[in-house]
Amino acid sequence: MTSGSVVIRHELGHNLIPVGEEYDGGWVYSGVNSAHELPPPWTHWLTDPSSATVEEQNRVVFQEYPWTDLSSGPWRKVFFTWGYDKGWERIYIQASVSGVPERNDLWVGIDGVELNWFPTHNDDRRFLEWHSDRGFAAGFHSIEFRQMTDAKSGRMPRQLCNIEIIEYGPEDKYHLEKVAGTGSSTEFGRDTLGIFRHLILTGGNRGDQRMRDA
Repeated sequence: MTSGSVVIRHELGHNLIPVGEEYDGGWVYSGVNSAHELPPPWTHWLTDPSSATVEEQNRVVFQEYPWTDLSSGPWRKVFFTWGYDKGWERIYIQASVSGVPERNDLWVGIDGVELNWFPTHNDDRRFLEWHSDRGFAAGFHSIEFRQMTDAKSGRMPRQLCNIEIIEYGPEDKYHLEKVAGTGSSTEFGRDTLGIFRHLILTGGNRGDQRMRDA
């Protein structure tokens, strides 16, 4: 999915309704879609209103906005998680890149294992998504983005814009296809609850790829 369709929906929401952010790592967590205590004021929107005092179990393992030109070399970061052993059974990875119109322009991998993705055949910033029903093993892991071809003269560079890794509890702790209250990690730390459709967060049929041996 390219950035245009994502951005227009996001910004229309801000213009039509007094809502704050619906993603992690921001700082404007206010408005009708946010709450700082349970039960939230939007209990009537929940799939199961009786769960109004329950926060869905999820956590941001890693998030960064590198905005880096990959022609300067691979971008690689190491992160730690207690993973599956502590109940984090599922994984969602979202990244955005630009200047990678073809599949062979970019290599993405977790612990040296390549993650698949589909090209859009244009230079626009686009979003890559992967999910896995198998959590990480406890310990340190690495994620890497690597330019595989040089950008043509006059075209956008191969750029990594952002990367985020989120872990979820089992289905009874985090319901991927229900409207519920979930914690949002701000740039200052975790402190709010936001309401959004979790099916959108997991990618649905937006071209996300199932990770292999995460």
